Amino acid sequence: MINRASLIYIGGYGRSGSTLLDAYISSADGFFGLGECANFYESAYQGDSCECGEKLTACEFWSGFFNQYDRLQMHGLSVEAKRMDSLIQRHSGEKCLRFWKAFFGYARDKSGEKIIVDSSKTTRETFYRPFNLSMIGEDVIFIYLYKEPSDLVASLKKGSNKFLAGMNSEKYGFRFLLKSFAGWFVGNVGAVLAVLRLGPEKSIILNYRDFASDPTIVGRCLENFGVSHVPSEMTEGHGISGNRTRSSISAIHYKKPDISGFKTMDKVIVIIMTTLLRIFVGVASIYAVKCK
Repeated sequence: MINRASLIYIGGYGRSGSTLLDAYISSADGFFGLGECANFYESAYQGDSCECGEKLTACEFWSGFFNQYDRLQMHGLSVEAKRMDSLIQRHSGEKCLRFWKAFFGYARDKSGEKIIVDSSKTTRETFYRPFNLSMIGEDVIFIYLYKEPSDLVASLKKGSNKFLAGMNSEKYGFRFLLKSFAGWFVGNVGAVLAVLRLGPEKSIILNYRDFASDPTIVGRCLENFGVSHVPSEMTEGHGISGNRTRSSISAIHYKKPDISGFKTMDKVIVIIMTTLLRIFVGVASIYAVKCK
């Protein structure tokens, strides 16, 4: 089977399993997972580490690419990228589009793989990114990944990813839940709009619960788009940013969340999210292939 896609983009809200889906898809020959590519500039400028454990700028895989840009250029591109991809677009980003074209070209040449996996999602800062990448000639297949609200809130109750990684002291509470709800809403709206823009020939809807229960549905779904996917063992790669567990994923399974400790606030937000999610998924289902 001939692979038609050149890039698989995982959209939706964070904490929905995008890191796990990225790792699973990237385990197959012909696929190369780059994590949250949208954070490449910022991660490099801040001295963050690659998935392999080395600093991005010192990583053997990325060092050749960094030789083409100095620190000041990287910071300028970071600012321009956020303006181009963000919910409130304030720049055409032509320089950034050229950069991403060179970036993906470098990743393909260095890895020897043809299909890039970008799990930057559709947040406030990456709202238009799936569409922008299609403008540089990438043949994008968009996956709208979502998690059932009860599963999501159970995950949020553990705290933010930065809190769990020991990077800040923000714990779960009303303020955090409200901020997360706003981000969730934007992430899902962005995913629905991406589906509407790219259409049924380029869009997939995937429930995290279905994926975690039977990961092989992803390969079966990709076959509808002429993409052959034969998964193998998930190994450490050179992904950028994303979930703290990115470099330690070894297996996929679905664990039913414990909702016995949900308070009234949690139950109300689950009801609201469930109602809205049914609308989001219902609209997107008209224009996308549903993985099940």
